[in-house]
Amino acid sequence: MAKSLDQVDVLVRTAIAALGPARLRAEVQKVLIVPIQQRRTYLTKAGVEAQGDLWLFARLPERDVGLAYADEGYGAMGWPWGLVFVSSTDFGDTGGWYSTLLELIEDSGWF
Repeated sequence: MAKSLDQVDVLVRTAIAALGPARLRAEVQKVLIVPIQQRRTYLTKAGVEAQGDLWLFARLPERDVGLAYADEGYGAMGWPWGLVFVSSTDFGDTGGWYSTLLELIEDSGWF
């Protein structure tokens, strides 16, 4: 069952609260937006194009880059936290999706 806006908001805020240093939590909180649900395409494990929903919950200042959460798409493959292009219509590459928010934050190099 798809998550509601409120459920995603709680999930994101809980994941942020679990991040290590207070400085890191504060930096992530600065770029939060009201989560936006978007229907995007992605490649399945079989290499077939499919569609799924993601929630864009943060946007990096002056960049076309955001942080996303998804139960579908790469989220269903075990990588629910993603670094995406805001203006894109797809999930991006699997290399931009992670099993935890912390892994996404650490690998992004933005914080």
